[in-house]
Amino acid sequence: MSERAKSSRSNFQQMFVLRAVPYLEYGQLIDLFSRDSGFVTAVSGSSRRPNSPVKGCLQPFNLISGVLGGRGELQSISKVEILTNYRLGAEETICGQYLNELLFYLMEKHVPHQDIFDNYCHCLRFLCGYGASAVAPLLRVFELTILSETGYGVNFEVDCMGNRIASDGRYVFDPAAGFVLADETAGVRTYRGVDLVRLAEGHFDDPAVLGAAKRICRQAIDCRLGGRQLRSRELFVKFRNLYKKAS
Repeated sequence: MSERAKSSRSNFQQMFVLRAVPYLEYGQLIDLFSRDSGFVTAVSGSSRRPNSPVKGCLQPFNLISGVLGGRGELQSISKVEILTNYRLGAEETICGQYLNELLFYLMEKHVPHQDIFDNYCHCLRFLCGYGASAVAPLLRVFELTILSETGYGVNFEVDCMGNRIASDGRYVFDPAAGFVLADETAGVRTYRGVDLVRLAEGHFDDPAVLGAAKRICRQAIDCRLGGRQLRSRELFVKFRNLYKKAS
């Protein structure tokens, strides 16, 4: 391979489409999650033409390769090809949409997060192989990873005063301050210290620990969302209700 060809190939990046909206007559504005560039918005000038070779590539849950151009807020994308197509069922698609919404709303633009990218790929592979019923631990890990990587990590080892979490204590979670030792008159949902210790150790096999992690992540993420409602949460509730009626 020539040096010019090697240089051209090195400009390719791996990325996923998070969202795409029509732009001008035949184009799209595409929100992308790139392994090397983070969250970026790019324009594809002709991807909505009926005979466009990239029309089927620029879809959510396709791992694609492409070249991003431009240095401003709005970039361009070209030379797109599919590397992996993650085919998800109905419930798995809703889980994937949830991941996409977290990426869209919680990440700053143009900040690479390779750990989040790798974690995202792992979640999609798992959803394809095992379905949504067993994905809860991975979703909690993904939520905690994106919170940590974007500067809002949850510290399960110490409380807001810097004291180590006591296994026999009970705590209230404040997304802005951390865990606060609760008294018997707290009047709000509390968390067992033993569950927090287990979370600090990375154990998600206990249903009680997993349930605590889900509630804590929900509190932390809702604080970051600032009142925004996630469409995927609504879809998941509707899906479960339809499933119950059908059974």
